[in-house]
Amino acid sequence: MITSNKVIKTTSHTTTATLNNVCSLRQRLIQACQVSQSRQYWKLPSGVLLALALGTASWAQAQSVEPPSREVQLQAQAQVEVSEDWLQMRLSFRATGSQADVLQRNINTEVGAALKKANQAMANAQAAKGALAMRVRTGGSGVYPKYDKQGRIDRWTGHADLVLEGLDMASIQQVAANLAPFVLVSSGFSLSPTVTHKTESELMLEAIAAFKAKAQAATKAFGYASFEVAQVSVSGSVTAAPQARSMGRMAMQADARHGADNVSLDVQPGWQWVNVTVGGTVSMR
Repeated sequence: MITSNKVIKTTSHTTTATLNNVCSLRQRLIQACQVSQSRQYWKLPSGVLLALALGTASWAQAQSVEPPSREVQLQAQAQVEVSEDWLQMRLSFRATGSQADVLQRNINTEVGAALKKANQAMANAQAAKGALAMRVRTGGSGVYPKYDKQGRIDRWTGHADLVLEGLDMASIQQVAANLAPFVLVSSGFSLSPTVTHKTESELMLEAIAAFKAKAQAATKAFGYASFEVAQVSVSGSVTAAPQARSMGRMAMQADARHGADNVSLDVQPGWQWVNVTVGGTVSMR
């Protein structure tokens, strides 16, 4: 008598059979199906068992012909040093007072006057040299209490910031130097979006060419005839050089107290490294 437990055991055993035993296994299963149909002890149709046998054959064949790995991981990089063309200057006005509302109105008045002057200079710069020549925006602002030793509010202090930035460095420096009582608190250089995008596009082509050259050299060194890119990634980065120095805050405060006009801020841009890296996997044939 053939039971279903014996069928499961036989089928489980076939998963470890080699390709040479598949044909004989298939024949035994067909014979078992014929016997089981006459005795009606099988719970699984003969077609299901046949499919299991054929699936086992396919698996065994795939296991026996799986090719060895012929892949190599490579990386190539292209970089160039680019002169900084974007200047940003942050200016701040700070004041104190005994009443918060009065202090806030005073700050608002100073911000309004400074914005009027800066916006007029921005319009002139943009008309002459384009929309990216100069930009003006407000920064952080606020009014905060100061407490005495007894924990009571002693006075109020407040501040407001203005940010000047763009490609026209001369105009930005001139405006920043003549926005008293606003004083310079920080300045820095970077690359404009236009220059960054253009440089990265050019470097990407160089990095890809270098990657393909490495792949070709590796393929030849390993004794293969050709290669195919299986996976690839491209990334870019900008590494800032040390920032240029500018006239300090104390110097500008001194000039403002003495009523100096047309103050000159001497700043000098530096350089930044733009890098593009191409990495990936190639299959050799």
